[in-house]
Amino acid sequence: MSTLRLLAMLLSTVLAAGESSPGRAVATLIAPAASHGATSVEVAIAFRIDPGSHLYWQNPGDSGLPPRLRWTLPDGWTAEPPRFPAPQRHAADGQVTYIHDEQLILLCTLQTPALTEGSYPLHIRVDWLACDAEACVPGKATMTGEVQIVAGPVAPSAASASLATARAALPANEPSVTAHSDGAAVVVRLPASNIPPIVFPADDGFRTDHGPAERSAGGWQVRLPLATSAAMPERFTGVVRLDGRAIAIDTPITRSSP
Repeated sequence: MSTLRLLAMLLSTVLAAGESSPGRAVATLIAPAASHGATSVEVAIAFRIDPGSHLYWQNPGDSGLPPRLRWTLPDGWTAEPPRFPAPQRHAADGQVTYIHDEQLILLCTLQTPALTEGSYPLHIRVDWLACDAEACVPGKATMTGEVQIVAGPVAPSAASASLATARAALPANEPSVTAHSDGAAVVVRLPASNIPPIVFPADDGFRTDHGPAERSAGGWQVRLPLATSAAMPERFTGVVRLDGRAIAIDTPITRSSP
């Protein structure tokens, strides 16, 4: 772990004990209604980020911290990990980080028992770290809301429209991507595109200072060296920016040469 990331964690811990702070971003809980009998509901945390500042992806890169969500839910409810849109690659002061600017919407699936009509309360504590070119500022928000379970079809709403927009921004699955290990690195093979792809590993066990994508038969390949002391994972997961679209990767890492 880098010194800057460790300092950011310590600073975030200190401020978490104090008063609520917007921390260069404003968080909002979005909870549309759902239908009677549902066994899961989808909600979102939307961040409006101050100009010039950024929040961090699930793997922040060389420094930073991703937003942290702590739910208090009705009995029998559980929260899956939030789903992030594709980040941007940010290089400054010799470090590479994976960031979101302007806005960030985290989609969250809440698994539930079969729901009957009524109102179900939600409570969440959100912590984040917002940085600009000069400094990093921790922020936090405590929010309450409710999920309304209704009989029959759910009427369209501003909340459901926001979730639909956020869902459309999620990386799409791409089964043609493959990955293999050369012992010290994972080589990811990607489809053809007009411009070189940018790869964001979800696992923080990879170095961020890898070389650029190289053309290979029918597409591109990117070699991602392991960080010092990191073990080779069984699967490669992450996101790729490819010709203006984002694709999700979740593929086994083969141990044989391609």
